[in-house]
Amino acid sequence: MKLGIVGSGKVVDMVLSAGVQEVVEVPLLYCRNEEKGRLLQMNYGMEIGHDYDAFLATKQIDTVYIGLPNALHYEFAKKALLAHKNVILEKPFTSTLEQAKELIDLAKQAKHFLFEAILTRYSTHLEELKNALKEIGHIQTVCLDFQQRSSRYDAYLNHEVAPTFNPKLDGGALMDINIYNVHFAIQLWGKPRSYRYEKEIGWNGIDVRGIVYLEYPDFIVECIGSKKNDVPPCQKITGQFGSIEIEHRPGDLHEIHIKKDGIEEVVGKEAENIFRNEFSQIQKVIDAKNFEQSGEWLKDSLNVMEVIEKLRHS
Repeated sequence: MKLGIVGSGKVVDMVLSAGVQEVVEVPLLYCRNEEKGRLLQMNYGMEIGHDYDAFLATKQIDTVYIGLPNALHYEFAKKALLAHKNVILEKPFTSTLEQAKELIDLAKQAKHFLFEAILTRYSTHLEELKNALKEIGHIQTVCLDFQQRSSRYDAYLNHEVAPTFNPKLDGGALMDINIYNVHFAIQLWGKPRSYRYEKEIGWNGIDVRGIVYLEYPDFIVECIGSKKNDVPPCQKITGQFGSIEIEHRPGDLHEIHIKKDGIEEVVGKEAENIFRNEFSQIQKVIDAKNFEQSGEWLKDSLNVMEVIEKLRHS
């Protein structure tokens, strides 16, 4: 994979600082902000481009990772697919279900790969979690709690609106934070039969905190997401015979605590480099031309977008 990165924000720096260049070749960066671009170039050494059409036309890259504000995902991904590049889209996949369907159809027609960069999907401990779920029996309760005070929240309270708090750019707690919880649930149990969203609305109409309830035939998944609170993350699943607890953000599945019959076992003890996992797994799928696997992942992304879109307008 020869990866071209699009964007210069916080998520791009997180991906690069995680050592992704040790997994895949990253020769080129496209960004609109020259100052941020120069800083990334200084820190990570790739070339910089400020013309997206020229960036897509180069043979230096065959895959594009898009880490732009949420509302720009569809536009930039579509252009990349039409330029015959594979695409990795940062979450949320798109702004609407219709946009997601269009991109997937376009990728299939062009026989290019399309991925959503959602961390749980690529965890090296995912199979251990699925095996643990079999051990605890019939699921009874699930609480997925991810609350992280945004570094831009204080500025937001002073009416300075960053993209992550801008309704016009599809920001907010559901799209930026709680989507991790929703992905986690849908990856494990499929699309729920019903769902609702109780949210706290900020001064400009954006949701700053909320709880999503995903109803399955025999249990409900409670998803707590906040951009205003700092609470230690926790994923807790209770079954007929025991429970599972993971005290990390969704996507980081190491240290899976299984409690059963009064005995606690910890599996997946090895800490993960969650961003390197993501790009390493994607690299393997592309190398193997495994469209079946990428297609299964895209089905989950579509299910998530269907749920998220309805929750946003509820």
